[in-house]
Amino acid sequence: MSNSKPIFDHLPHTYNPSNRTVFRLQLPEYASVVHLAMQTTEALLQNNEIPDYADFLNNRGRRFVLRIRCEDEKNTFHSFVLKLFSLTRFRQKMRYHTKKFSQTRFGFGEANALLVAANRNLPVPNIYGHGLLKNRFGNPTLDMILMEHIHHHQTIGTLLNDARGNEEECKALLKRTTPLFVQLFHAGCNNIDMNLGTILLNSDGESKDYLLDFEYSRFHNEPNLTVLMSEAGFFAHRCQKNAALSADLMEWWFADLLTALHITDPAEKQHLKQQFNYYATHKLSRKERMNIQ
Repeated sequence: MSNSKPIFDHLPHTYNPSNRTVFRLQLPEYASVVHLAMQTTEALLQNNEIPDYADFLNNRGRRFVLRIRCEDEKNTFHSFVLKLFSLTRFRQKMRYHTKKFSQTRFGFGEANALLVAANRNLPVPNIYGHGLLKNRFGNPTLDMILMEHIHHHQTIGTLLNDARGNEEECKALLKRTTPLFVQLFHAGCNNIDMNLGTILLNSDGESKDYLLDFEYSRFHNEPNLTVLMSEAGFFAHRCQKNAALSADLMEWWFADLLTALHITDPAEKQHLKQQFNYYATHKLSRKERMNIQ
């Protein structure tokens, strides 16, 4: 497994908006958006609400993803994404320090994983900065990522639900995901959470498609077909469960994936199909999926 730590190279500039908060930034001028991020965070944590210039993109337990619009012309971006990881449990605080590289957990781990992904030519959002808020004892309480907001894109889940009942349109959408899985394979990446919100497809017909959510991921030094089958199988399971796609349609997509990988040997195709079907029908824990190799 790769133990690269590009976060220190990619985010070399330190900015302290308060005595308990530290940000590492890609460029010094990105400090102009930190105050918006902190205002939004304080409003959310203290009053359980967000300012008018912010919108929820996702809200899962103690993880929040928000889009923040920059109204001040001095700010570098028109909008950016703020991803928050609340570290409320003692075990989380300890794991943050001991396993933030070996496991791509929380904000620091995911920011580092996204930078590794970018270095391996995977299409992921740009990381502008990473922030950490500590309590008065010096323990981490909130992990933050500032990242690029991808305009004119929708998740594959949204698009498949809009196309529900139209098999040809669903096929066309699934086919657009195939190159992304091929890229994951060549990058040696095991992203165990390839769900319907992880893939962003462009709606303008011009810009590239993107991969998101690398909190639970691991990078290997070589491509691995077993890892790819686990990712593809998990994705197929989610497509059937959450977008009501048929098993036959997912078999068609799997065949398209093998074609894109230039796999033609009948015995190898049969072996990979067995692996794909296993991962599509068996519920494995995160730890089990992370350890597939």
